[in-house]
Amino acid sequence: MTWFKDVTLFHCMAHARRKFDEALGNDKQRAEHALTEVQKLDALERKAKNENFTSEQRSALRQEEATPILKALEQWMKSEYPSVTPESPIDKETEKRFVFLTNNFDLAPEDVALLYKYRWKIELFFKWIKQHLKVKSFWGTSFNTVKIQIYIAIITYCLVVIIKSKLKSGHSN
Repeated sequence: MTWFKDVTLFHCMAHARRKFDEALGNDKQRAEHALTEVQKLDALERKAKNENFTSEQRSALRQEEATPILKALEQWMKSEYPSVTPESPIDKETEKRFVFLTNNFDLAPEDVALLYKYRWKIELFFKWIKQHLKVKSFWGTSFNTVKIQIYIAIITYCLVVIIKSKLKSGHSN
């Protein structure tokens, strides 16, 4: 993954710790290793707090002692990543397994999958609109104007379908 030159990527160790804690049940060895490393970082922060370090002292402590721990943890995670299969939801209709990437760790994997599924339905709806409704341009740019024009196009489409089906079946009411 390529990052912009002047952008620094930050991660919250509290969230990382929680995810490793949750992983204890299904991958105890890796989770315990990661939690041990995070505990080392916590110990450094406690030391700085208990000894009333100045911000300069805290920064020096982090540079000297926390940075090597974090770099080692990063290398370990990169080496372990290929052998870890993420659990992801299975689509019950097709029996396919999907992997979704998100930064919202408060949602369950099934909820993320449902959001993608609903989003896909919306995408299909707009694709249908493009293919079936003959809206060449909009008369205005306000939300209400666009909404009314789409409603009119959908109603017109439905009326045309009804009329065509009545003409084909020979019914007239």
